[in-house]
Amino acid sequence: TVGSVAIFIFAYRTNKIYQENHNEIAKSLRWLGLWGAVGLVWLGIPPFFTHDTHLLKLSYLVGNVFVDLGMMYQIKVLWFIGLKNRISLKLLVAPMVILSIITFIVLAFSANAYIETSPVLLVQYITSPLGGFLKGTFFLLIFLPSGLIYVHQTTKQTAIVDKMKSIVLGIAWLLAGISTVANYYVAQNHESFAGA
Repeated sequence: TVGSVAIFIFAYRTNKIYQENHNEIAKSLRWLGLWGAVGLVWLGIPPFFTHDTHLLKLSYLVGNVFVDLGMMYQIKVLWFIGLKNRISLKLLVAPMVILSIITFIVLAFSANAYIETSPVLLVQYITSPLGGFLKGTFFLLIFLPSGLIYVHQTTKQTAIVDKMKSIVLGIAWLLAGISTVANYYVAQNHESFAGA
């Protein structure tokens, strides 16, 4: 839930940037933030209102749809900043949409929600190894290139502020990618959400 608030703030700030200069990257980042935050709300808030594992699984699936939708806008950002002259946007997005749909189907059949209420509220969503592999691969194919392209952008930038922003963004995407992929590949396909 804290993550969703932070991402909503990110979406709000990038929306203001977009309204000021109509920058396509800011527009895509706005949608990335909005859909990602909505997805995190679906993943993190329902356990405070229900402990029904069937409803929690449904909220997990809905949350994943919104997160994946947000990630499609990150693909658009990735295309704008580093791949625009190399590949068409449709050719970049199409395989990721297919991977996202296949992953959703696997998660729909294999994911389960488990809930613990003591000492704190903890919900774990566990999927099959195939579901974890597909989800991890989806994020790996987005986060890793994004981080590398942001860092590589520094070679074309002259202002120190711009270089620092690119390095911070690149490292953030790389760390997010490493932690997300580790979650799916190493942590036995578990996603956990804790509350008070």
